Amino acid sequence: MPRSRPPVRDRRAGVHAAVGRDEWGRALALQARAVREGFDWPDLKAILAKAQEELDELVTAVDERVGIEEELGDLLFVLGRLALALGLDPEHALAEARIKFERRYRRYRELARACGGEPDPRDPASIQALWDRVKAEERNGGETGGGAP
Repeated sequence: MPRSRPPVRDRRAGVHAAVGRDEWGRALALQARAVREGFDWPDLKAILAKAQEELDELVTAVDERVGIEEELGDLLFVLGRLALALGLDPEHALAEARIKFERRYRRYRELARACGGEPDPRDPASIQALWDRVKAEERNGGETGGGAP
């Protein structure tokens, strides 16, 4: 049985809401209602521009170390609207991304062991090179193009 998260106090509305799996559903339902009532961006390009704006605001918040959670939430909310516009389920998209990462990370660990251990965490280039190799294997149907791991 999954553990429930403690309620998070919504500072703006003064209510408690359980944050979890149903937040995407709530956000999408709210956005769908807004769209039905004519409150929407004119097209996909405008939604993407808004997502970029929110990403830029998140970068600023991280740099300034203030308002990070709010800006991340704003970005996620806009990405939910983007998913709606594309006819996609953001929870399913996230699940697929997680599965892909798990598969790639498992292969990354296999290659690292075959090369004699873990890449040095102080050498991001070695980590990236191994990760790029994993991605290249996927693109080439699992073939590395020869050579030792």
